[in-house]
Amino acid sequence: MINQRVTIDPEVIKTYGITLGEFIFTLGYLWGFFMEEVGESMVDKGLAKYDGNLVVPNEDILRKVKKSLSQENNVEMDENQLLTLAKKLKAIYPKGYNADGTPWAEGPKLIASRLESFFRKYGNYPEEDILSATKTYVDKKFGTPHFRLLKYFIYKESTNARGELESSSDLYSRLETGAYDEYTFTDEWATDIV
Repeated sequence: MINQRVTIDPEVIKTYGITLGEFIFTLGYLWGFFMEEVGESMVDKGLAKYDGNLVVPNEDILRKVKKSLSQENNVEMDENQLLTLAKKLKAIYPKGYNADGTPWAEGPKLIASRLESFFRKYGNYPEEDILSATKTYVDKKFGTPHFRLLKYFIYKESTNARGELESSSDLYSRLETGAYDEYTFTDEWATDIV
């Protein structure tokens, strides 16, 4: 089993001059799946049938795959839940403005929109983990030169020197590495060693 979260954005794929089908086929190959063998195996298991030379999945597996993909494009929270989480994150973040006069945290609707982009890109995480990661980030980083605005802590897209769209998320990094865990080393420890 491949233990990797993949978010497929057809617009990004187009920038490389390949189709979504070509991307999925190549991804399967990279992961060691040979589509012809997969198709034959599905037919043998009764999960698909041949329609000429084409392998067509049956309704049961189509339903299961559709169910495994969130109907909201990888966002399990509805609009009200996103707004509630946004308000909680805003409450954790410092009040006021940074040195440029930009508020540390935007309004809840804009934060909710940023959260939706985060979930689409990185998948879903438990609310308590998101709140814990955010609180730890604020506690450790506020007042340092690298402290980010809430919107950029959640999710940031920028264009690199080659004109390619890049995304980053301190929230994602903290969730994946467990950097919100009380047992991780502090930034001061890392600074002292270097």
